[in-house]
Amino acid sequence: MSTSFTLNAIGVVRSGFADKFSTPRQPFVADAAPGRIELHSGHNFADALCDLDTFSHIWVLFVFDQNATWHPKVMPPHGSDRRRGVFATRSPHRPNPIGMSVLQLLGIDGLTLHVAGLDILDGTPVLDIKPYVPMADIVQHANRGWLPAPQQPASVHDDLAPSGAVSGSDQPQFAVSYAARASEQLAWWRAHTDEDLRERIDRALAIAPAPHAYRRIRKGPNGGLVLGMPGWRVDFVVRGSTVEVLGLRSAHKQAHFDHDPSLYRHREFVAVFGG
Repeated sequence: MSTSFTLNAIGVVRSGFADKFSTPRQPFVADAAPGRIELHSGHNFADALCDLDTFSHIWVLFVFDQNATWHPKVMPPHGSDRRRGVFATRSPHRPNPIGMSVLQLLGIDGLTLHVAGLDILDGTPVLDIKPYVPMADIVQHANRGWLPAPQQPASVHDDLAPSGAVSGSDQPQFAVSYAARASEQLAWWRAHTDEDLRERIDRALAIAPAPHAYRRIRKGPNGGLVLGMPGWRVDFVVRGSTVEVLGLRSAHKQAHFDHDPSLYRHREFVAVFGG
C-alpha cells in the first residue's frame, strides 16, 4: 500500500476490560457495560463536544492497538464453520486496525464521555466520535450476508437467567446455569477477592458456546467443553439452549505458586476445591 496517513488519538477508552478474552465481541452483547471515553486536553475538544449530548448514541472509531498483524481470512467467533474474508467480518485483524462501535451516551462531563454497551479494551486509543443518526445509519432492508438466520432466545427462568444475557431475537442466546459445585466455587472466590467471575462466564457462554479457538473454547472429557479465561478453566456442558457450568479449575500450576506469591488466593482455591 503506497499511500499512508498519520492519525492522532483524540482520547482513550476506560472500560475495565483488561484482556480480549473477557471483552464482549460486539456492543449488542455487552449488555449495559458502563465505562467512559477520556479525551485529551489541550486540543479544544470541549468545543468539539458541543451539542453531542443531544444524541442518545454515538459511533466511536478506535485502534486495535494490540494487534501487530492482519489475516486475509479469519474464523469468526460464531455463526461460521469456516474462515471468511476479513472484509466480510468484524475481526480486529485488519490491514488497518480500525474498529467501530455504537455506544449509548449517558452524559458528558468536561472531556469525559460516560457511555454504556462497551465492547472495547481498557486503554484503547480513540480516533473519532460521531453521532448515531437512525435515519442515516439504519438500512431497513439490509440482508445478513453469510450470517445464519437468528435463533429464538432461550427460555430463561428464575435463577437460571445470566446476569449478562443478551436480549432480543437478533442473535443466538443460551441460558447459563450453574451446578452446585460451580456456584460454591464462585461464591468462595467472590467472598475472598470481591471478583465476580460469574459475570465474565455468562458473557462468554451466552452466545455460541461451541468449540472455537478464538473464544478459547475446546472439547473436554466425557463430551463436555472447557472455556479458557485468564487464570481459569471452566468446565461446562450444553443441553439444548441451556449451558450448565459444572465447575472451575485454576489454570496455574504448582510451579507458578512456588515462584509467584501473588497467586496465594489461587493456591487457597486449589487447597479447598482441588486442582
